[in-house]
Amino acid sequence: MRKSLIIVVIGLLLLSAVVFVPMPEKPAAAQESQSSVIYVNQSSPTEIPVETNRPVSNGNSVAEANLWPKQDASLGFPGGGVVASVFVKEGGAVHQGEVLAEIKGSESYRQQYAEAELNLAAAQDELKSLNDNYLIEKAETLRKLVEARKALDDANEDFADFDTPAYRTKLDNANKAYTDKWEDVKDAQDLVDKVSELEAGSSRKQTVEDDYKKTLQDYENLQRAYSLLLNDKEAAQAAVQVAEAEVANLERELEELADGPKATKLEVVNQKIAAAEAQKAAAEKNIELLQIIAPFDGTILRVDLTEGDLVQAGQVVIVMADSSAQILKTVDLSETDMAKVRLGSRVRVVFDAYPATELYGTVSKITNWSEKYLGDVVFPVEVTLDSNSLPLLWGMTASVYF
Repeated sequence: MRKSLIIVVIGLLLLSAVVFVPMPEKPAAAQESQSSVIYVNQSSPTEIPVETNRPVSNGNSVAEANLWPKQDASLGFPGGGVVASVFVKEGGAVHQGEVLAEIKGSESYRQQYAEAELNLAAAQDELKSLNDNYLIEKAETLRKLVEARKALDDANEDFADFDTPAYRTKLDNANKAYTDKWEDVKDAQDLVDKVSELEAGSSRKQTVEDDYKKTLQDYENLQRAYSLLLNDKEAAQAAVQVAEAEVANLERELEELADGPKATKLEVVNQKIAAAEAQKAAAEKNIELLQIIAPFDGTILRVDLTEGDLVQAGQVVIVMADSSAQILKTVDLSETDMAKVRLGSRVRVVFDAYPATELYGTVSKITNWSEKYLGDVVFPVEVTLDSNSLPLLWGMTASVYF
């Protein structure tokens, strides 16, 4: 009886062992197909959804790649000095052209820049005034030309009076009159010489001397009359020449105004503009030598300076990146696998940090040169990742399946 009881107990134990054998756990990959809980530098877990509706690549070529931003920059000051201001913090967003930091010494250059802007504005206003008033100036020049041509006509008419037989006869008569009178002067002088020995109070002597003076005065009057006739002609001729010069000058000015302001005035104003722009550019360049300026839109990753620090030219003090795209750059894609790579091809990506999560991307760049990696010939290829919610870090390693 006791032996039978022992046999029954052993049988029940064997039956329990068969019934209660534990079921194998679900594979980790199957569990992760629903959700992945990733802990990466966060105070609380972040649930990362896994894409399950994308076709899995059947590519049998795989390459190692590292994650890079679309572009990055290690920045420093072109010149050394003492830091005056730091305008950014780590993690902050910046825009292209934004000043990130500045060293001391920019005040005088800013003053030069402001003066250059004022000079440039004044020169540009002058140019605008020239263009705006050009038609008014052209109309005024045309009015002056009409008047000058009328004056030339009048001068020619006046001069024409001296180019007549009557004037030439009058001039000849005047010339003959004063040259004949010169003979009378010489005769009168002879008489004066003859009576020179007479007593001082002699009436004869006095009469001869008075006649001489009168004859000499008549000669001088006739000579002056002849000179006036000549001078009148020369004056009339000069008036014609002046009028002709004025007409020619105004015609030239009107021709210069045919298509716009005068070239001479434009040249002067354009020289002012060029000088102001050069002054402004020089001041701007000097200011930029004292600044760090964002070369593109992006995020500040590192700031290694504070106000008052002494920095050297070219010393890297700020690092920034453009995170608008996540780029994987392969490091060991062999030349034998390059035949399978096409620009625009879709690829599957698995990061070493998240082996249960598949991401996807597109081949965005294929280089046309080779590199050496561990003694093998490789070709760098870039893959742009699709938008995803994994907390990825720059430099992470992934496997790319082509």
